[in-house]
Amino acid sequence: MRSSKESSPFRYYRAPASKAAFQPCCVKGCSGEGLHKALSDPKVSTSIQWMCFDHVVQHNKTLDYFKGMGTAEIERELALDRVWGLSTRPVGLSRGGDLYSKASFAFQNFFSEDRESAVPSIPESIKDSLKVLEVRFPISLQALKKAYKIQVKRYHPDLNQGRKDAEETLKRINVSYKILKDFIEK
Repeated sequence: MRSSKESSPFRYYRAPASKAAFQPCCVKGCSGEGLHKALSDPKVSTSIQWMCFDHVVQHNKTLDYFKGMGTAEIERELALDRVWGLSTRPVGLSRGGDLYSKASFAFQNFFSEDRESAVPSIPESIKDSLKVLEVRFPISLQALKKAYKIQVKRYHPDLNQGRKDAEETLKRINVSYKILKDFIEK
């Protein structure tokens, strides 16, 4: 068993300041105590020099991180600095790059000019239901519910008294909603 902290197995342990050895300033001809860290090479964070206060102030004023870099290199360095040098990707994208769920993956080309040929796998009942509810695929369940509520309010019998076509449209809206809801939840 160890009896003193000085023989601690932990690497980050430091001896108390009173027992620390005198660290001279690294500048030639200076007899001051090197209490402050300064980078000798700004590109390498482990290249540390110990300096007195006056010399570290002078060193920091003359330090030019971008020395010898072109405009494109400086812009790249600033862009990396904005995100702390971490790799980034657009929000919402998974590692595979698919923004939608697996159900909507088959419909990623649905919004192209020739939609009919781009996505032949959509059943006619789904296409008709999308037209009735006036929505486009891919659609989330929440967006579907919102569109359903809007259509139901528009064609509700209390607002369209005596109109048989409004009742028929409301029935088609209910059937379309059920079809799309079942399709999305699969």
